[in-house]
Amino acid sequence: MATISDYIKLAKKLDFSLTKYLDTTESSELRKIKDPSLEIFYNGGYEDAERLRAIIIKKGEIKPSDEEFEIGVIKVVPKSDIKEITHRHVLGTLMSFGIKRDVVGDILINDNEIYIFTTKDMENFIKENLYKINGVGVDTYIANTTDINYVEKSKEQLINIPSLRLDAVISKVLNISRNDSTELINKGLVQVNHIECNNVSYFLKMDDLLSIKHFGRVLIKEIDHTTKKDRLVLRIIVC
Repeated sequence: MATISDYIKLAKKLDFSLTKYLDTTESSELRKIKDPSLEIFYNGGYEDAERLRAIIIKKGEIKPSDEEFEIGVIKVVPKSDIKEITHRHVLGTLMSFGIKRDVVGDILINDNEIYIFTTKDMENFIKENLYKINGVGVDTYIANTTDINYVEKSKEQLINIPSLRLDAVISKVLNISRNDSTELINKGLVQVNHIECNNVSYFLKMDDLLSIKHFGRVLIKEIDHTTKKDRLVLRIIVC
């Protein structure tokens, strides 16, 4: 499996490098690299994708097109709803084919359809082999990224916090102690705007996107008001 440094070396040698799907930790690692000779672009197949492919090119080259990311999409339609199909079921079925995790991007599940993002070269293989998930028969179709009919479930809410410190916000959002939120941050499970943040006292700003592994994402929207005790009532979107 290629590492981030491998992709960087390849880009320096050939002026172009296309990664497999990167998880959030790998994407964060790549975003931290500041090389004036290179430019890096990301695409996961849809807006706000978590697992991304990156193209690394020589500084000044033409911005890559969507097609150059070689992203494939499989639309899956269950033939019945007798059993629930979850992300775990879909991923487990794909892994049973012997394929590697880094050729599979995000998996989006609506009420009656599933979208699997993959590398373009794996599209036909998955379509031809995927006919059942969690015991439920499915129909599969090759789709385009423009065909995606998916609305992310999100919820707007207000939280009462002493400050915009990262540990304070996480503590309130997850309803855990400050010590527990500090532990999450120190373990590298928290990202701010797709970059791992280990600073518990980092002050969040409006429109920052907070990603917490195994929980989800939180968009910092606005300060609704300040209480008489100078606490902040913060409007967030949890998705």
